[in-house]
Amino acid sequence: RAQAFQSPGKGNQFVLYRGALRILLSRYTRYWAGRIRYLYGPHGKPSLSHPRFFASGTDLEFSVSNAGDFALIGVTRGQELGVDIELIRTVADANDQVARFFSPNEKMELLALPPEHRLHGFFNCWTRKKAFVRALGEGFTDAMPRTEVTLTPGSPPRLKRHALLPGDESRWMMFSFEPAPGYTAAIAIKSTRTNLSFRDFSFDL
Repeated sequence: RAQAFQSPGKGNQFVLYRGALRILLSRYTRYWAGRIRYLYGPHGKPSLSHPRFFASGTDLEFSVSNAGDFALIGVTRGQELGVDIELIRTVADANDQVARFFSPNEKMELLALPPEHRLHGFFNCWTRKKAFVRALGEGFTDAMPRTEVTLTPGSPPRLKRHALLPGDESRWMMFSFEPAPGYTAAIAIKSTRTNLSFRDFSFDL
């Protein structure tokens, strides 16, 4: 799969963050990293195959996202989880993306922001929605427009509405943070109470 990338650097990045994922899952499951196998849902959400062989971790949930020079890996037990990381940048087709994937309320909230805050608001919305949709294992094209989150910079990250889960929004928590200068990330987890811990891994290509 790494060889399919046109850039050798991108292929190396793929190997590194996929290798890091295997190492982390191996530690949690106490199973050989090289023998871990994945199952994929209809929309590509990965899960662990053959959990009966694991010494622990049969209820392990994980999510992976990468952008630029960074990858974000989330791991939890017994809770639906999704993560997303993005490089903050000018998006040439931002208006098209907003029209396709933002709800009417999100569009109004974004337009109400001062122009200098709209890029930040756009990526707040984008990462939170993608993290949530990844947690559900739904397809982006169908689920993103039906998901509504907060996006105003400085406002608490929160799931406001999802058409497939009416009344279930209060059971979800969202977190936003800046993992590095110029990047933003979000975590969505189905839990009303959770503790987060962060670990940094650095590799030289």
